[in-house]
Amino acid sequence: MKYRDRSFSELKKAVARNNRSFNKKLLKKAYDFASEVHKNKKRLSGKPFITHSLNTAYLLAEQKVELETVCAGLLHDVLDENRELEPELRKQFGKEVSGLVAELKKLNEIEKKNIGIVSGNELSRILLAVSEDVRTVLVNLAASLENMRNMEQVPIKKTRKLAKAYLDVYVPMAHKLGLYEIEWLLTDLSFKALNPKAYDKIKKSIKEKRTERERKIKKIIKDLKKILEKNKIDAGIEGRPKSFASIYKKIKKSNKKMKEINDLLGIRIICENVVDCYRALGLIHHRFDSTGHFDDYISHPKPNKYQSLHTAVQINGSVVEVQIRTWEMHRNAEEGVASHWHYKKFAKDRYFDKKLTWAKQLLEWQRKFQNSEKLLKSMRIDFGKKEIFVFTPKKMLVVLPESSVPLDFAYSVHTEIGHKYEKAIVNKKGVPIDHRLENGDTVEILTSNKTNTKSQWLGIVKSPKAKTKIRRKLGLRLSGIKKKEKDKKGIKTTQDKNVRLAECCNPLPGDQITGYKTTKRKIVVHRKNCEETKKLNLKNKIEIGWGNKKNQYFTKLRVNAFDRPGLLTDLLNNIAKNKAAIISTEARVSKNNAAVCTFNLEISNSQQLEKILEKLRKTDSVNEVLRI
Repeated sequence: MKYRDRSFSELKKAVARNNRSFNKKLLKKAYDFASEVHKNKKRLSGKPFITHSLNTAYLLAEQKVELETVCAGLLHDVLDENRELEPELRKQFGKEVSGLVAELKKLNEIEKKNIGIVSGNELSRILLAVSEDVRTVLVNLAASLENMRNMEQVPIKKTRKLAKAYLDVYVPMAHKLGLYEIEWLLTDLSFKALNPKAYDKIKKSIKEKRTERERKIKKIIKDLKKILEKNKIDAGIEGRPKSFASIYKKIKKSNKKMKEINDLLGIRIICENVVDCYRALGLIHHRFDSTGHFDDYISHPKPNKYQSLHTAVQINGSVVEVQIRTWEMHRNAEEGVASHWHYKKFAKDRYFDKKLTWAKQLLEWQRKFQNSEKLLKSMRIDFGKKEIFVFTPKKMLVVLPESSVPLDFAYSVHTEIGHKYEKAIVNKKGVPIDHRLENGDTVEILTSNKTNTKSQWLGIVKSPKAKTKIRRKLGLRLSGIKKKEKDKKGIKTTQDKNVRLAECCNPLPGDQITGYKTTKRKIVVHRKNCEETKKLNLKNKIEIGWGNKKNQYFTKLRVNAFDRPGLLTDLLNNIAKNKAAIISTEARVSKNNAAVCTFNLEISNSQQLEKILEKLRKTDSVNEVLRI
């Protein structure tokens, strides 16, 4: 892969392609500021360091982001040179750009401190926990790709270390954010560093250059769109040449030789319904010659619930692998249980997934409405429950809920350390018991020889684990959903730990509920009007009521609306105002400007849900809001 450094003139043109009326003075000021700060610094290749800043900013401009993010790309390394420049940065560029640069500085410090020490999955989670703005992740991805493009003079040991880290940390992020171009390039460059012989062998076998394969893909997409539109099939089409890394994996998996692998181009067609999927398949097989390869994972889903039609055909002299699925199947493949994210051995993490899924939606809308001030604010909106990442003196990673105190840390490390807590040392300084811990803190707990557990601690700790351990030690009863059972005197209420909420109706405190025994001890709770209860045996029905324990519950809403600028932002803000955590969101717009937005929410009770429903129904251009 050969790349060339970009000039400031080329950067201006790239920004202008997306926004002709952009603030040229702001961009020039950012370039001049970065040039002055880095004027005496060179890369290992001997090139001026400012080339890294320009290339990073150019990559961001290619992603069609707004000007503030491009400026942050130019300035992302200036605080590494001099931390004292932060006030000047704020004065010259305002809170928007300076805030992004300051956050990037914090992310870089955490990355350098932990790369190669903690696992890639853990480092990803740490970086996301610290990220308060989606765009900092995007800048980091661009800077990482630019680094991998310029590794010729870097020692091979360091190159391989970075390549492994980028594969584990940033490639999954790029995939989840839908930044497939960055994902593809970063994957191949990392593959080249880690397995240069295999990379060179594949490169020699593929005669066409990447640009030629990309041109072919664009032509194929154009032809397929005409065919589908002519037959009144409304579908999205995307495609890209297969990366060298994916070709290598296919060779290994199929035990074939390189010359036997000829489907080097991939197309994905996403239809409105299953009928259109099979209609599209029929049209493609009628129009183009099939290679004989065909798999129907719609009628026969994979064990992980993945669904799609797979075929391979000859188009314009090339073998093209085609996948056809519905939008729901696509969402499940990208974000659900069938996603590559999970089956490619990336650890499943609900917090990690929900933050990236929402970030992907925000980035898509941000590209569509670059000048929306409200949308820029939504890039910093609270993503729900957060975690913090702290360390023991031996650098062991400990994950805690946001706002945790040293006592939470103590109980997380070991129950007895919590019970015998005496004093905490954070970053080599003594702190009070209710000191709020921050990401990256190093925490040491000093203990006494005796148990010190106090009931007052329940008002100090934040983590459920710590509260449970303290209650048990003090002999206090735990609270939760209460089960009503008949005895000789009538009805009594008892605690039941083997109760779970039905996923079909997701009951909330305040809903009328009923329970059904599934085994001798297990009980599933449904809303009383749940359709699924009609299929259940009445003999297993049991009276059940809500306990006093405050908990978090899940529900799903669908909003049907007329599309307009700022719609998603307004919906997100109305949900956030009612303190609900958004686990994931999906928004699609049809040709007639009908928008369908789906939100998976984490909330406390039905009263909170009613307030959210009321707010959403009053949102401008919203036609209908349903609990599904």
